[in-house]
Parts: sequence; structure tokens; C-alpha cells
Amino acid sequence: MAKNQIEPHKLEMPDGSCHMVESTEFSAMVVDPVNQATVTLEAYNKSWGDLDLAGLIMALEKQVRAVQSNDLSGCEAMLVTQAHTLDAIYNHLAKLAVNATEIKRIDMLLKSALRAQSQCRSTLATISDMKMPKVVYTNQANIASGNQQVNNVMQSKDSPVHDACIDGVEYTQSIE
Repeated sequence: MAKNQIEPHKLEMPDGSCHMVESTEFSAMVVDPVNQATVTLEAYNKSWGDLDLAGLIMALEKQVRAVQSNDLSGCEAMLVTQAHTLDAIYNHLAKLAVNATEIKRIDMLLKSALRAQSQCRSTLATISDMKMPKVVYTNQANIASGNQQVNNVMQSKDSPVHDACIDGVEYTQSIE
């Protein structure tokens, strides 16, 4: 095959069959977030046995569509369960530290426990932010349909007069 031609890529399916896919199409499949997550889930979830990749892809795509339609219930459920899991990890490591006798082991266990506790707190804070977004108060709204210049200059109390030059015209304003 010539150097500039794109070689097809052999794609092995979960059922053992093989398909030839153009490299550009294969590259698009590789960088697709749902496909990446599917491969990662399959690699990390060996305790579930062999997973149906096509079914996993469909389940993930359903969750993505839900989030895109502003249904965050799946995300909230995931975060709540992660918070409980992190709390369980914290408690387990803290109990192990109580029974440890070597200082290095106690230190390692407590540091890991406190990291899990911190992640649990962050997860709960994320849930709180999703449920009750923070209100932002601003002192100034910069809204213009065209060009806008905002000069935020703080005047000291010692400076009673403020001079400005706009379009070649000098203005003096007394600040009291």
C-alpha cells in the first residue's frame, strides 16, 4: 500500500467477529467519550464478569442524552453513592489505623482516610452546588451593544478632585 493511503483497521467485536474499518472512522470511534468510558468501565469492572460492550454503550448514551436534556438525576445518584463509598473507605481506613502498631502504617492509613474524607466532602459540596447554585452578586454590570470601556479607579480620600479627559474635553469632578 502506498505511503499516503490510509490503511483499514481491524476491529474485533465482543462476539469474536472481525470488521475492517477505515482508519479515520476508527480514530473517531477511539476519541468518542462514550466509547472511551465503555472501554474503561469494561477494564475496571472485572468483578461483573464479561460485559456486553454494545449494551454498555447504549446505557452510557442514554445517560448522556438525559444530562443533555437537563435531567441530572443520574449524576446526583452517582455522586450520592460515591459519597457513601468514600465515607465507607474513610471509616475502614480509620479503623485500620486504630489497630496499627507501626507509626509509618498509622500515618499512611490516616492520610489515606483523610483524603477519602476530603473527597467525600467535595462530592457532597458538588451535590449541594447542583441543588442550590451559588448566587453571584456583582458591583458592576458591563453590558454594551458596542464598544465599552470601564475604568475602575479608586480615589483616595486625600484627592478631592478627579480630572478626566474624554474625547479631548477635560472634565473636573469634585469628590465629596
